[in-house]
Amino acid sequence: MSLRRVGVTAAFTCSLLGATGLVGVTAQAASRAPAPYTNCTSLHRLYPHGLGRAGAQDRTSGRAVTTWTRDTAKYDLAMRANRDLDRDRDGIACEQR
Repeated sequence: MSLRRVGVTAAFTCSLLGATGLVGVTAQAASRAPAPYTNCTSLHRLYPHGLGRAGAQDRTSGRAVTTWTRDTAKYDLAMRANRDLDRDRDGIACEQR
């Protein structure tokens, strides 16, 4: 394939992506991605009592927390960003009363 043909193909592909709006979709998806939680304070701004898996139960010697947000997908994203958010590994990040 000649260098000129590669350039024409690349230009056509870029113009096609721009015409169909696919470039904008990628930018929108990136802007909706949750911010990584650096600590429990940053997670509590959105989830005041914690964030956990749908079937998780709080491990505690006292009264168990039950008011945390149940969302397995968001919990998994938070754990990929910072595993220390769930130090007791009970499936609930940053649980608090």
